[in-house]
Amino acid sequence: MLAIASALLVIASAAVADPSEDASTSGAGGSMSLHDNLPWEDLTSKLSPTASLIGVSYADYVKDCFSEFTDFAPSGLCLPHLFCGWDKCYPRPSTNSHSNETLAQYGQELMAVDMADLLRIEEIPEPFDPANPDSFLNDESNPSLNLPSMVLFPVVASDVVAAIQFAKAYKLEISVKNSGHHYLGASQRKNSLLLNMNRYTQYSPTGIVDCDVSMLDGSIAADLSDQPCFLSLAKNKSAYVRVGGGENWHKVYLAVKNANEAQEGGVYKYHVVGGAVGTVSPRKCQCLMII
Repeated sequence: MLAIASALLVIASAAVADPSEDASTSGAGGSMSLHDNLPWEDLTSKLSPTASLIGVSYADYVKDCFSEFTDFAPSGLCLPHLFCGWDKCYPRPSTNSHSNETLAQYGQELMAVDMADLLRIEEIPEPFDPANPDSFLNDESNPSLNLPSMVLFPVVASDVVAAIQFAKAYKLEISVKNSGHHYLGASQRKNSLLLNMNRYTQYSPTGIVDCDVSMLDGSIAADLSDQPCFLSLAKNKSAYVRVGGGENWHKVYLAVKNANEAQEGGVYKYHVVGGAVGTVSPRKCQCLMII
């Protein structure tokens, strides 16, 4: 398998705002988001018509992610494990991302069956009610919350470019999420501008291209449009599939399966080798996967 991509990947951080309000307004409960004073309307004006920029809050995480969901959460905040909405996927309040804990202590706490058992490991900062272990999760002021300030759903590459330029101008960190499957919660970060790629243009359903071996007798076009075929043929592969930055392996596999079933006689012409887990992204960028 060969992946060709031009990517600008940036890691990030995040705060709290209200998705029902404009991107430049204050967060839920009237508290100011860390980046509320930024001219978010400037970024919005540079986005494609179907891209969206929203403020997010702890309330959105509760509403979209606390209970089982079967459809895409509007806020784009959900992660594979509920606790990953907090630093290091651990909701115990900490003002320094639990950096004062030893690895052994941290592991011991994570493995505690009853959250009240944590009281026997070290003193737990307020607020914590031993009779209500879920108090960690229900505290919207918990300093361990690991939520972004704003979420952008880009649709085309220019949306991503606009976001990166805005972040650079105002010294914002950027986090990137495709499926959000990262088991340690690295798909989003506190006080960041989160780029949720779920609505990015999907290419794989119509992106399979067959390559003619005779083209090797010529030269690569000046615009590099035929370069993917040259690379495919050089690897003795007769086709490639274009994969968008928001697509995961499930979507790629499904596209290849549908293309095979559309062949006369049901011949499986195409094969692609990738991850075993469908939620994993082939790339967090627009790319080409050789098949």
